[in-house]
Amino acid sequence: MKQPLQDPEIHICQFCNKVFTTSENLDAHISRRHPEKENLMSSMNQNELLTSRDKQLLSEKKMKEEKEHFSSVVIDELKKFFTESHEQQAKRFESELHTIKRAQTVSLEESQGEITKLRVLQEQPKMTTQEIEKVVEEQSQKQLQ
Repeated sequence: MKQPLQDPEIHICQFCNKVFTTSENLDAHISRRHPEKENLMSSMNQNELLTSRDKQLLSEKKMKEEKEHFSSVVIDELKKFFTESHEQQAKRFESELHTIKRAQTVSLEESQGEITKLRVLQEQPKMTTQEIEKVVEEQSQKQLQ
């Protein structure tokens, strides 16, 4: 059985539209028949390559700049989040500390009042509750001054 013929590669001269089966034959044709245009074509190809490379470099540079910008935005947002978070925690801790101190002060005042009542009872066991509270109140006033 015969194998079907494969389509040969086709290379066409862009200056005169002549067809060649290999790129080497096309290059030789351009060198012989279009020598003045060969230099032009070579410089065009170099410019296209440079342009392509420049585009790639610009694209890489742009991607790098976007990445750096994105990174700085994320870092700024994280700093802001943690700063706000620390400030909120500090306010909450300050409030809790104030509450604890106030509770300790109230507890201390109550304890001092009870101690004063016990002392008064020791000194004068036959006093009424109202009399004891009056003495405690007077002593509390003296301590505050």
